[in-house]
Amino acid sequence: LRWRVVKDHLELTATDLDNSLHVSIGFAGPVVEKDIDVLVPARELQQIVKTESAPNLQVRIRDSKFELHSNNRSLVLTCAEPKNFPQIPDGDLTLQGQLLASALDAALHKTLFCAAAESGRHSTDALKLEVHGSVFRLVGTDGHRLSVVEGAAKNPDEGTRSVLLLQSTASILGRLGL
Repeated sequence: LRWRVVKDHLELTATDLDNSLHVSIGFAGPVVEKDIDVLVPARELQQIVKTESAPNLQVRIRDSKFELHSNNRSLVLTCAEPKNFPQIPDGDLTLQGQLLASALDAALHKTLFCAAAESGRHSTDALKLEVHGSVFRLVGTDGHRLSVVEGAAKNPDEGTRSVLLLQSTASILGRLGL
């Protein structure tokens, strides 16, 4: 997991070399002393955050150490240099809008079972995500079953936008427990 902090935002980038995810989060106030760019072991971080019961975690990165503090507990992970992170190609995806995380999570759980595990002649291993105005639609099929789920969205323009999500990517998004 690449953890990059620049001025007023945090950029998180993760990849398993087949799928990648990039999230940028803006800060409300001055929280950063200097720009930071490190690699954090994602699996270890996930296990720590998953088992932690505190509602708030404090993160401090210094001297190639990623420190997590919550309640009376502190944990330290070793960071790596960002030069070891694979180059993620920029796509031409122009789908922009906002989806309610809990609605997307519910839609993923209701459509993933319909996506085939592998793409074949008569089946597909992808889900179709459409965003139109204030509604998003997630569609999954394996050629025998069909699932269509709709939820709330915010789209800057009224045009219809769509993208195919590979089953593996949608599965990872579903496991994130948005």
